[in-house]
Amino acid sequence: MTRRHPNGVDEALLRASSLWGLDRGSFTLLRDGQNHVFSARRDDNRKVIVRVTDDSHRSAALIEGELSWLAYLSAHGCAVSSPLPASDDSLLTSLSAGGGQVHVVCFTYLDGSQVDPTDPRQWTPDLFAELGRELGRIHAVSETFKPDPGSRRYAWDEETEYRRLPDGFRGLVPDAVLDKIAGVFARLRAQTTQPGAFGLIHSDIYADNFFYGDGQVRLFDFDQACYGWYVYDLICPLYPHYISPVAKIPGATAADAAAFFGHLVAGYRQTHVLTAEQLGLADELLRLKEIFVYLILVEKFDQWVTTLGTSPETLRGMLDTVEQRLITGAPVLDVDFTRF
Repeated sequence: MTRRHPNGVDEALLRASSLWGLDRGSFTLLRDGQNHVFSARRDDNRKVIVRVTDDSHRSAALIEGELSWLAYLSAHGCAVSSPLPASDDSLLTSLSAGGGQVHVVCFTYLDGSQVDPTDPRQWTPDLFAELGRELGRIHAVSETFKPDPGSRRYAWDEETEYRRLPDGFRGLVPDAVLDKIAGVFARLRAQTTQPGAFGLIHSDIYADNFFYGDGQVRLFDFDQACYGWYVYDLICPLYPHYISPVAKIPGATAADAAAFFGHLVAGYRQTHVLTAEQLGLADELLRLKEIFVYLILVEKFDQWVTTLGTSPETLRGMLDTVEQRLITGAPVLDVDFTRF
């Protein structure tokens, strides 16, 4: 571990090394963002994933809720990253480091590989349908899940950024935009949360968060898992791959997005019910996804310019577009989701 990381991450990795029997020289940074995610090797040479999370982002109880759900999904045949117990049989270790508290967890390393959405040989209808099937399988299994006492996951509107609305964003976000965001939240809170349409969801589905191999999609990074509408998991990949100007597939059109979504829905319906009424919420949920991305980007603008490898002008242009869409009520994507 030659690179230094912020907020006591290096100390947390040393602790993980002793608890999970990891080679201290094997850590490779995979992602720095709201979490610090590393690959590493155990003493038996098996590859694993180690995640370090600051308590300001997720409490121990929230992470324990995530781990409990993942263990349940894995035990019921879902292809997800499973939490690995440490030498003391715990799934989570918390420690004071870097002047605060961090939480460390370790996961199985899944078979398969990430796909490149810009490569049509990899980004295929077969993949889309399989992703839909796996999402449907996860939602179906989740309907019988009972959280462990003392652990929890939050409701969709308790996400870290949402809890600070509106006052935490005044001065960063125009008041007119904050008012429109409040309107979206009010409309969604009035929607049904009945079983079959609403439950535990991954909440961050896109190509970086699953592996694909041998015809099987294997999902990981459940950090944003929450109670929300199942349709949200279906619309999530649309935003980075078909909408975001800093991430979308070059040249992708609304027709391409509709084709992707059609295959995703067809696969989903093989493992879980999806009604026209549920799809009627897709436009509003896609707007919610855009709001979430917008709030993250606007709050740490300079950091995301570097992380996304884009220019300040491009990112500012994206935020301006989002603000205009919110103010005018223009659709995020010109697709009629109710026709699927």
